[in-house]
Amino acid sequence: MSIPVFITCRDRVACLQRLVDRLETMDGVGPIVLVDNDSAWPPLLDYLDATPHEVVRLAENSGHLAVWRHAIHEARRRAGPFVVTDPDVIPRRSARAFVLTGPLLADSSEKIAFV
Repeated sequence: MSIPVFITCRDRVACLQRLVDRLETMDGVGPIVLVDNDSAWPPLLDYLDATPHEVVRLAENSGHLAVWRHAIHEARRRAGPFVVTDPDVIPRRSARAFVLTGPLLADSSEKIAFV
């Protein structure tokens, strides 16, 4: 099973590139969706224009809650678990995949961990 990963981002590109590069090497990851919180920094905008991954561009900075505030996750949520992360959370090199580690929320959503 592949687990969708939503990465919220705004005006920082180096850590985003490192995270995306790392996720692309892991089993069970995909699709990768970049959620741009109204960025204005040209290097990040260039990266978002060039990435093969889906980019959702928001007209405002909704911060770390952007995925929920704009219901970006809804279609994938019905299909199973998903991950929402910030670009500066990079899995260890030894992490090869995502695994379900147990219930997180009352609605039976699943917490995902890197292993």
